Amino acid sequence: MKYSLLVILILGFCSRVQAQELQDLDTFFKPQKAFLNPITAKTYFLEDSIKCSNTLILNSDSTFLREIGCEGNSFVTVGHWRQFKDSIELTALKQENINLIHSVKTVHNQADTTITFYFTDKLGQPIDSTPLIELFKTIVIGGYRSSRRLLGKDLKTDSKGVICFNKSEKWDSLNFYRFYALTGKPMTMAFKNLPSKIHIQLNISHLGFIYSDFRYYYFDKPKTFKYTEAALTTDFNVWKRISID
Repeated sequence: MKYSLLVILILGFCSRVQAQELQDLDTFFKPQKAFLNPITAKTYFLEDSIKCSNTLILNSDSTFLREIGCEGNSFVTVGHWRQFKDSIELTALKQENINLIHSVKTVHNQADTTITFYFTDKLGQPIDSTPLIELFKTIVIGGYRSSRRLLGKDLKTDSKGVICFNKSEKWDSLNFYRFYALTGKPMTMAFKNLPSKIHIQLNISHLGFIYSDFRYYYFDKPKTFKYTEAALTTDFNVWKRISID
């Protein structure tokens, strides 16, 4: 009886240790968790712009994203909007106040030989064809600490927002460097002990990732537009609503 009890205790302890081996991704990403209601969006595009793209997205949860870019580079701004009478007012968030991650869902199967990341935006659209992760490993040459150097490898999402790599690859860490571009907060995690499937839903639109190189732009004073369902206007420009929602 004592022997059986000891075996049960040992197995229970081993199970807890095994469960603890997986990284706590909620602690790492600090997700917002959930919205109260499903999110919809209205997307407006500035015609006749000297820029290649000039897009403004108004989400039904009173958040917005503005993207201005050309030739592989863009500036992205996120914040909150409010309507008063026939006008819309945009107030940008400072980088340190951006909550980029909406939710993180994981599935783990020890038999899986790969680790799969799946990235979607707040509307559930894939963050497609976008470099999001850098893999790093450390090499020590001649046993000298001063000779340690990092070797990196960029990973880009496919058309479905997926990045997949083998667990057998000998990397030390993953760096979500595109997230840093938006939040100004470093996001680097250890390569080991990751769940086999990780779904990360971001708190912004996939249109913020149109270009491979982007930076965050903060405007300190609210911006105001004349508002109708079909268009947003200022004294000089007209943003017409398009069907990419």
